[in-house]
Amino acid sequence: MRLSENELRKAYDTGVRHIPRETPLRFPISLPTVPLKEILALPNAKAKIRAIPPQQLYFSLKEEGLADCLEVLPLISQEQFTRICDYDVWPDDRLSLRQLFHWLQHCEAAKHGDNFRRFKKLEEEYQLAALIPCIRIFDEDAFEKLSDAEQDQLHALPGNAFYYAIECEDPEVYEGIQSLIASGLELDIPYLISLLTHAAYMPPHESELLLAQFRKARLEEDGFVTEEESQSLFTPLSVQTYAKKWRVTPDSETVQALALPENTWFLEEVLRVGKETWSPETYAGITQSFLYLSNATLVACQIPLEDRKALEQVFAHVQGWVNLGLEFLSQGQRERGALILVEETPRTLFRLGFSILRTLQESVIEQMKKNPVFAPLCKYWTLQKYGLLLRELDLHQERLGFLPTEFLKGLFNRFPMVAQPTTAEGQIYFEPVCSLKTWLQLHQLVTTFLPQKGEDA
Repeated sequence: MRLSENELRKAYDTGVRHIPRETPLRFPISLPTVPLKEILALPNAKAKIRAIPPQQLYFSLKEEGLADCLEVLPLISQEQFTRICDYDVWPDDRLSLRQLFHWLQHCEAAKHGDNFRRFKKLEEEYQLAALIPCIRIFDEDAFEKLSDAEQDQLHALPGNAFYYAIECEDPEVYEGIQSLIASGLELDIPYLISLLTHAAYMPPHESELLLAQFRKARLEEDGFVTEEESQSLFTPLSVQTYAKKWRVTPDSETVQALALPENTWFLEEVLRVGKETWSPETYAGITQSFLYLSNATLVACQIPLEDRKALEQVFAHVQGWVNLGLEFLSQGQRERGALILVEETPRTLFRLGFSILRTLQESVIEQMKKNPVFAPLCKYWTLQKYGLLLRELDLHQERLGFLPTEFLKGLFNRFPMVAQPTTAEGQIYFEPVCSLKTWLQLHQLVTTFLPQKGEDA
C-alpha cells in the first residue's frame, strides 16, 4: 500500500521507520526490563514488584505479554498502574478507551473485581473521561416517556431510580464497560450509581483535557518534556570548545577509529570501567539518564511510547550519538571516558555527537547552495525539517542519480546512517553512525563521491 505524501514525510521525520538495515541495531544498554516470573517466585514478590520503576515495569509487562503476566497485575501498586495507563493508553495524545479497557479486562482476568477496584482508584478525570462518551442515564420520568422498544434497550440500576445505556460501536470497549459495571454492582453500588450519573451529565471533553494536563506533568518527571524543550537536544554545541577543554584535535585528518572487537562499543567499555570505579548510585544514575534522554528524544521525533520497535531504535541511536561524542573526546582511553561520561553527562555527549554529524552535513549543504535548485533542501536542513528534506531529495533523484540520492538520505536522516556495500540483489543497506569508525566511513563518502556529484548537478 502506497503511503500518502503526508504519511511519507512523517515516516521520514521520525528517522527510524524507513531506512533498511542488514542487521538489527545492537547497543550497550538494553531497554530496562526485569524477569517478572522469577520475581513472582520470591517470598517477598509483592514488595519486589512494587519497587520496580513504573516505566521498567511497563516494558517488562509488554515484553512478556499481559496474558502471561496475570499473576503480576494484582501485585502492582495503584501508582504503577496509573503510570502504565499514562504510557500505553494515549496514542496521539488522546485517551484510547480500547487500550484502557484492554488493561482493565486483564486486571479482571487476574483477579475478579480488580477491573473496578483499579478503575475506582484512578483519578476522577480518568474515570469520567472513560465513561462520558459511552454512558447515557435516564431517571424514572425520562424512562416512562420512552417507547417499549427503547425501554427494552436500557438496563436498570438497583432501586429502579435510574436506567443506563452503553452507547459504543467498539465491541471491546462495550464489553469492558459492561464488565466494569457488573463488578461495580457487586462491590460498591452507591459509588457506581454516583459515577454513572455524574458521567452522563458532564461536558464531553472537559475531563480528558484536564487529565491530559495531569498526565503531562507526570510524564515530565520521566523525561518526556514538551516538544519545544525536546528540540533543544538538537541544538548544536561547539565541537571546538569541547575539544579544547579535553585537549582533543578536532581536525578530521587526525581522528582515528578505535580498534575495538567486532560488535563492541566504546561506551560499553567505559560502562564496564565505570561499574568498577563509580559508586552504585552514580552507575544507576548514568544508565537511568539514558532512558530519560531517549524519552525526550521520542517527543522530538513524535514517536508514541507504545511503539516498541521505534522506541528500541531511538534508544539505540541515542546511545550511538553519546558513544560518538565520548569516543571523540576520550581518544580511546577508557578511564578517561569514565571521567568524561560523569562530568559531561550523556545529554551533553548526545548533543556533541549530533554536532559532529551536523558539521559533516554542513559541508554538503555548502556545496549544494551553489545550485539554486537545492534552495528548499538547504532551508529544510537549517530548520531541521528532516521529513521535508528527505522528501525533497526524492524529488531530485533523476538529477542526482539513484545511489547519490540514497547516500544523501542516509546522511540527512534525523539519525544519520552510512551506506554499506550493496547486496547481490542490488539493495543498499545502512548502518547507524554511532562511532568514529562509521563516522569516518561517512566522511570518506561525503568528501570523495558526493561533493563531485554536487558540482555536476
